[in-house]
Amino acid sequence: AHLGGHALSQLLSDLTHADAVTALPYYRDSATLAGRLLAQFVNNNAALTYLGWLPFAAPLTINGMCYAARTEQLRRWGGFTALLEQLTDDLAFATLVRDRGGRLWQSTAPVAMRTAMPDLRGYVRQMHRWMLFATILLGRQRLSVRSAIGVLQGLPPLLLVAMLVCACVQHTWPAALCVLIVLLARALLLCGVQWRVTGAVRHRLLVSLCAECLQPLHLLHAALVRTICWRTRRYRVLPNGCFRAE
Repeated sequence: AHLGGHALSQLLSDLTHADAVTALPYYRDSATLAGRLLAQFVNNNAALTYLGWLPFAAPLTINGMCYAARTEQLRRWGGFTALLEQLTDDLAFATLVRDRGGRLWQSTAPVAMRTAMPDLRGYVRQMHRWMLFATILLGRQRLSVRSAIGVLQGLPPLLLVAMLVCACVQHTWPAALCVLIVLLARALLLCGVQWRVTGAVRHRLLVSLCAECLQPLHLLHAALVRTICWRTRRYRVLPNGCFRAE
């Protein structure tokens, strides 16, 4: 992770508004296909996920890749002791802050990320972990919040896949034109958001499409398989966020 000087200053400035402030992640390009898929997943979704929710409600969690809190406040809360049995450390920390009466703040300060991802197997494992952690977050929300997240985050990939399948089946010029218009609008939206947040266009058309179309499969994988591989260990993730080594 790399947090620039200006982004660090913004993060610390935003800390005056809350008890914990989280940065906005983006991924740098990778040399491998697996790394590029992971990068496009984050770059497709990060800004729209973390910032798109803010006009309607407070942040549900934090980005565990980069966040800031006051040392004195953290000590008064007992430090990270309450998180030792939690595998989803970002969600656990956000829950700790709220349980102690604290306030979360989502900053627009960008943090650059890069994860070593040599092969597609590693990519599948990483996405499985992230999606499994997302299901734990969803399980703790009210029905109205889960429904809103489902519409905002879950529906677009499904509609994209359905549109591409229908276009392939129909083989008509109107269908092809519709696909081109939607893909162009999608690309322009993502490029604009990425430029505004990170100062550069990080959209890669084909890899971005693949990453989004794979999202429903990753979510299904997480819903069916509750055991994750993390480094050299296997863990059974419980619904409350705790874990058991296998």
